[in-house]
Amino acid sequence: MPKVSHRDSLTGMGVQDMPMQWTIKEVLNRAIQKETQARLLYLNLSSRVKDKAVSKALHDMAQVEQGHREHLESYLRGDIKVGGLKTGQVVDLKIAEDEGQPTPTDDMSVADVLLMAASWERDANKFYLELAEIHPPGEVRTLLEELALQELEHKHHVETLYKQLKTA
Repeated sequence: MPKVSHRDSLTGMGVQDMPMQWTIKEVLNRAIQKETQARLLYLNLSSRVKDKAVSKALHDMAQVEQGHREHLESYLRGDIKVGGLKTGQVVDLKIAEDEGQPTPTDDMSVADVLLMAASWERDANKFYLELAEIHPPGEVRTLLEELALQELEHKHHVETLYKQLKTA
């Protein structure tokens, strides 16, 4: 399978100085690493916040990220084939873009936690889309597009929860 080398800047994702040479295994390992980092970040915030409901929401988000990681590990083991992550159409509610990303604090509200999570999912979606753009058509590009769509689904889910909270 051909590799593509590219040193373009991918904002906000910590890969600005890395050569962009990716195989399916490298894409999956990077995605697993990102899910692990997100889980640890949610757990860290969960232990710091004062409000029990916010702490639970953050802990629940950590569990969701753990599930994402396990799904990607199944893909890496070969239990799921390229094309196995595809899902239906996802509508981007653009709430994270409209509301902005709050700064993590010890006294965050549930709404702020959801906005922060939506922003992180938006950034992950952008990361995979930008990587897909620099790869030629084929398995790696398909996988990157599937991962981008998954992150958009995660963003949609979090934004839906945010919208429900704000209209309750």
